[in-house]
Amino acid sequence: MSWRWLIWSLFSPSQVILVLLVAGGALLALGRERWGRWLSILGASLLVAFGFLPTSHFLMHMLEARFPQPHLPAEITGIVLLSGAER
Repeated sequence: MSWRWLIWSLFSPSQVILVLLVAGGALLALGRERWGRWLSILGASLLVAFGFLPTSHFLMHMLEARFPQPHLPAEITGIVLLSGAER
């Protein structure tokens, strides 16, 4: 296990949304209504926006539409694989 994997596991976007929801619920249970409600609403909004709605497809389409599709030849004889990112 590398540090990079550990940091990404703890601070990935899905984990941050989960922490917001859990922290909001904990604060609501402890009587801190204002902060608890705020964190719960923020976490639930992010979960709906990025978990249930097709927001990622919309954002990806904007990036993919910036560049024209290349014209591929009729026959492809090989694929070059650049490596180095995997372990």
